[in-house]
Amino acid sequence: MRFYQTRPMGRFQLNVNDCSDFVECIIDEALGAGARFERGSTDHLLGERAGLFDYSYWQPGMDVRPGDLVLIRHSPWYAPRQGSIGHEGVVGADGMVYDFVKLRRWRQARYGRHTFRWFVRNCHDPGDAGIGRLKPQYRYLAPSRAR
Repeated sequence: MRFYQTRPMGRFQLNVNDCSDFVECIIDEALGAGARFERGSTDHLLGERAGLFDYSYWQPGMDVRPGDLVLIRHSPWYAPRQGSIGHEGVVGADGMVYDFVKLRRWRQARYGRHTFRWFVRNCHDPGDAGIGRLKPQYRYLAPSRAR
């Protein structure tokens, strides 16, 4: 939620500084390694480690929790089409999905805060959306916040 408020990502660049980079920075920050831009680095220390997460396909009615990664095949920003690029975000403490995205028609990238339902709105087929949840042995590393 802090990254959404402070907008720290800099210039959007697909496959370099994009939605996955945003999520990986959040993971690094949450687990205490520090986001790459706060360390003056281009590398992630933990955010790219798939072994930290349990992955499952999302199905309607499935529980999502703060800290969950939401990986979608079809972006909510445009109608699904063959060959479209996937998108990802992360569930915040408030239950909203946070992302970083830029469409060609926008002058600048946007930091999004969306309902989960809106974020997965173009995911109609099994396998269109996945959830990544930190494995229990790593969840304790993320600081808990009183609500």
